[in-house]
Amino acid sequence: MARSFLMVLLSAMVLFSCEQEDDNAPKRSPSITYRTDSGYTFTDDTVGLADTVRIGVTMQKGSDDIAAFLVRVAFDGESAYEQRDSIVVGAETFSFEKEIVTRNQAGSEKWMFGVQEVDGDAYFRPITLTVQ
Repeated sequence: MARSFLMVLLSAMVLFSCEQEDDNAPKRSPSITYRTDSGYTFTDDTVGLADTVRIGVTMQKGSDDIAAFLVRVAFDGESAYEQRDSIVVGAETFSFEKEIVTRNQAGSEKWMFGVQEVDGDAYFRPITLTVQ
């Protein structure tokens, strides 16, 4: 009898000591940060025709898991984006580097680097390159 009581008590302690997910906690968005060290573009910039730009990005998951990393681009203020890269991600942190060769014509290139979470939400951080 005492042994049964002890097993029930230990089981209850294990059950209640497990970390429970708080459904009422506010949702945390993933973070998207650019590399800022020498040789990387990390903010809007003016570049030359057919110029080469290097961008490094690190993503950290928020409340939801990351399903994919996405790179999109739109030219000359268009609202429709072309998908350039899509990588399945199963990690909490993910780093990516892209070397972009700008078009050989003047205009703007808006590059969107982001993540899509397993629940379908997508978050992006843009960099606009003005090509002259």
